[in-house]
Amino acid sequence: GKERTLTSGSPEAVIQSYLKNIIDKKNDRAALLFAQDSTCTAADLDRSYFDDNFRASLISTEVTNNRAYVKINLTFSSGGPFDSGYSEKQIYRLDKEDGQWRIAGIPWPLYDCGVSKK
Repeated sequence: GKERTLTSGSPEAVIQSYLKNIIDKKNDRAALLFAQDSTCTAADLDRSYFDDNFRASLISTEVTNNRAYVKINLTFSSGGPFDSGYSEKQIYRLDKEDGQWRIAGIPWPLYDCGVSKK
């Protein structure tokens, strides 16, 4: 499939880059996209399990001042020839920090992140 070209630095481009990095197991790079006050780290990504055989498509982006919400649809194929797999929607929240969009909260595929930062 042809990848849509997203505006560099846009909230959608940040999410695309994040997903690409986790599929490539470049968790340290993916973690650079987390907001500064995020409790999530590359180690959390290392521990996360997800089926990396998926396609992500953008549903919508909503930007209000320094906050953005990017809604995507993830389609997982379980590999059978007639299997359409299943899909789920995820919403990423991003905050603008020093002119860069960063991923806030606990983003899929994470469900919990470092309970303590110390």
